[in-house]
Amino acid sequence: MPRVYRMQFKPCNDHIKTMPKAEYENIRCEIFDIFQKNGFLGTGYYDHGLIAGMSEYDMRTKAKPSRGQVNIFRIMCGIRKDDIIWVKFVHMDKTYQYYLFKANENAVGSDWLEKKFGKEKKEWFNKYDIGSCFLGRWSEAIPEESVPDEVQRLMKTPRTLLEVKKQPEESFAVWNEYEEKSIAT
Repeated sequence: MPRVYRMQFKPCNDHIKTMPKAEYENIRCEIFDIFQKNGFLGTGYYDHGLIAGMSEYDMRTKAKPSRGQVNIFRIMCGIRKDDIIWVKFVHMDKTYQYYLFKANENAVGSDWLEKKFGKEKKEWFNKYDIGSCFLGRWSEAIPEESVPDEVQRLMKTPRTLLEVKKQPEESFAVWNEYEEKSIAT
């Protein structure tokens, strides 16, 4: 059975933390635009040696337990075809938009980014902590009133990735409604 997740979109590393806010906002918008136009969703931890489908034992050897990374790694390595991921894109002026992403393939640990964009662009993604990715399709922006309450509640949690365990059928119903409007990839 496909699962539902929610993801915070906050590219973050030491390089980004020192940027002026306007430059950071421009980079975030550029990255998100690239995601949508190219049918993928990127996330961090590129330098941890994660691979889609990795065993729990192997994940634990790569994680820093004090940071709760095992749970994030478990989700990243476990996302499968037809899982959907809610993404809330927050703009600098605090306005936001919700999107759904439906996974076709988990490309964590693959060289897909480099094959698609070349070595130089892959290094650019890594610079902004976008080195792991999922391939799939994006919806258009989804009105807040269509976003299930549980998803909105979980968006307030600071973790990068969380599974939406309560009433996942609501999220699939929203995907089915907005699938026809999905951004072509």
